[in-house]
Amino acid sequence: MPASTDRYTELNTKIRDSIENPKHSNALVRCMERGREKRTEMLAQIDGGAAFRNDVRIAKERCIAEQEVLLKRFIENCEKRGTKVFIAKDGAAAIEYTLNLAKERGAETIAKSKSLTTEEIEINDPLIEAGLRVVETDLGELIIQLVNEKPFHLVFPSVHKMTKDVAEIFAKEIGEDVEPDIPSIMKVVRAYLRPIFLSADIGMTGANIGIAETGTIVIE
Repeated sequence: MPASTDRYTELNTKIRDSIENPKHSNALVRCMERGREKRTEMLAQIDGGAAFRNDVRIAKERCIAEQEVLLKRFIENCEKRGTKVFIAKDGAAAIEYTLNLAKERGAETIAKSKSLTTEEIEINDPLIEAGLRVVETDLGELIIQLVNEKPFHLVFPSVHKMTKDVAEIFAKEIGEDVEPDIPSIMKVVRAYLRPIFLSADIGMTGANIGIAETGTIVIE
């Protein structure tokens, strides 16, 4: 059977399953509704409200138009702070650089914060294949990693998992019962992640904003 036919059959099965079992889509809808409500609520509390949002968009558009100049300035100021900057031409180059760095440092564990770019270039698999332990420290990403799934949503990667599901995932991971309530789950998560934060050999993070004038990054 051609590979294209296999993919069509698999996609068709997933679509039918989603229609017949709407738990995931319902969870996503509820999350989006809460997100919109909270966003509207927070915007109302910011001085300027909608005007502030427009100012941010204007700043983004200006930065895109001046991207080459700003990137050069950002790199220069990073290097003034003692940071080594590597510009990867593509995902494969970024993965190769990371593998070489890990080998050079004798690294064993990489602690990651949320990064959509690393998801896009699928960096985890080659690192794990090289013998590295890669741990997602964003809770949503960690949940997805523990069950070996793809993120369900860009911002809310594990939105389709209910509290009971998450409790069962961590119970299996730590080998102990976990009560299906948020305080109990968070207590387990903190105990699980704290040693990783303290002992990781390499930290990997995305950046929401790069500040050209200072050579610093902002993580939101």
